[in-house]
Amino acid sequence: MKKFLSKVKYPLTAVLLLTLLLFIGCSTETSYDDYYDDEEEIRDYMTKEEAQSNNGLYILKDNSDYYPAPKGEDPDQVFGDNPGIRPYNLLFLETDSNIPVLDSSNGDKLVLFTSEEINTSEPRTIFPVVQNGYTIPVCYINFTNEWSNHLEETTPDAINHISVKDMDSTQIATLPNVVESYSFCKNPARYVQECNKQNCGCAILNFDSNKEVPIGYYNGSSYEETSFQSNIRYFAFDACAEEINAAKLGDFRGKKESISLTQDGYAVINTSDLTPGFYIAREKDDDKLSKMVRLGNGGVGYVFKVK
Repeated sequence: MKKFLSKVKYPLTAVLLLTLLLFIGCSTETSYDDYYDDEEEIRDYMTKEEAQSNNGLYILKDNSDYYPAPKGEDPDQVFGDNPGIRPYNLLFLETDSNIPVLDSSNGDKLVLFTSEEINTSEPRTIFPVVQNGYTIPVCYINFTNEWSNHLEETTPDAINHISVKDMDSTQIATLPNVVESYSFCKNPARYVQECNKQNCGCAILNFDSNKEVPIGYYNGSSYEETSFQSNIRYFAFDACAEEINAAKLGDFRGKKESISLTQDGYAVINTSDLTPGFYIAREKDDDKLSKMVRLGNGGVGYVFKVK
């Protein structure tokens, strides 16, 4: 996602086409649609052998069908490597991503296939999603007071017919459909030193699914307008640490769930205390190495839903 959502220097029409193509087909990994049953019909689950070869997080149903939890990306990957984007409290998926549903009453399990070593004495952190919706590939970086978008080096002057010309981060925060990444931290000032509403996180805009959102901007002296479709789904959560000081990064908020190894080739993550809703599980649980907390290896997180 980073390639097509960061600033680029190509003609706008080419950028829009590239955005669409990359968003729907940039992954080289095996997708749901690559799997077929005995009647050659597309199925949305994998066999054990397929899941084991792909690794990742799955919902295991009927002890035989493995439904992949899709991988999302954080703002740093999506909008470019910019320190002002932190904290990482947003995760992004394509709108049509299949999110598996865990129903413990039917015996479903949350299982992990990985080649990494698993320490069963350390619980896994599962983040409840507190807000989700749809957005466009436009982000306001509070740290630098600038937009990151697909309009080459052009700054939007109007979004959805609302003027944003010369707005700073404080004014951006007052927009009716704004979503601020820092707002999901219980105490953002303790998460990143000197972090506050004026210089921390990024702001995105929430829209209905697949809405055509007009973007107005100046090309020299000429006022022009294009549009983006709100086909990016976002998930917001609190990935901030409880405590931070010069010597130690404290535990992350979120649910601490035990993980156990099996002889079936996968590990099982406890879900008995998860209430209905969306959740995010990090790919790795080693983020205490950095104060600038990301979701894990490369910022990747898995999204699943509990019934």
